[in-house]
Amino acid sequence: MIDSAVPLNTLRMRLDLGYDMPRPTRAEYFQAKPGVLLGPGMLFPEPKLQSYQELSVYGEYAPLPFLSTFIETPLRWINPEVNGNTYGFGDINLGFKLCTWNSEDFLVSLQLRFFDPTGQRPGLGNHHWTIDPALLLMWRPYDNIILEGDVHYWAPLNGTDFAGDILRYGVGISLGSQDAGFWFKPVVEVVGWSVLGGKQMVVTPADTFTIQSASGATVVNGYAGLRLGWGPSFDIYAGYGRCFTGSSWTRDFARLELRWFW
Repeated sequence: MIDSAVPLNTLRMRLDLGYDMPRPTRAEYFQAKPGVLLGPGMLFPEPKLQSYQELSVYGEYAPLPFLSTFIETPLRWINPEVNGNTYGFGDINLGFKLCTWNSEDFLVSLQLRFFDPTGQRPGLGNHHWTIDPALLLMWRPYDNIILEGDVHYWAPLNGTDFAGDILRYGVGISLGSQDAGFWFKPVVEVVGWSVLGGKQMVVTPADTFTIQSASGATVVNGYAGLRLGWGPSFDIYAGYGRCFTGSSWTRDFARLELRWFW
């Protein structure tokens, strides 16, 4: 979902649950080209992933108020229909965040993220380096309303002929203020992905498959959740997401997150 524009010392633990992914190899965004096509991904043609679970730990360090570095390490479980279930470490990502504009009510940051193909088991990563530059924004029009947005350009640096560039964009709103004691905020977000290149495997009910261009696919998801906290240093988020478009990554999505700031 939407990345925070604020460089801040952060420790975060996140659990993502995704259900019904019909095109796991699309543009090598989630998984690599299948092994049946001499790719590094899962061996057999896969109609869809029934579900996946990903537990990640994220650490961000801000030596200066306008600059931070971060690293995130995921542990992933996947549940395909045809290939066997598997689990293990996914692709680590790391980078930095630079705040370029910071006024009382408006903040803009540039973020550069790299994905390292550390997920070695088939299906746990996309087996290529990726660069993901992004523009992050936060606007507080009123004391109890925060609007956030981001724009990402996801660009594989290598990979197979399935790999393609993806434009990601999103906007969100949260209502409420972070008081000294207990507080809560409803959060609503809309996130979209436009696939600009690459390929995907499409498996039919008759267990045959075709290779199609992934270019032109657009995915739009909506998310609603609640963030609970105690003071400015600790909060918990729980939310649910649903795909609105015919093209999708997962049809249903859930997230549980714990954050600590210092």
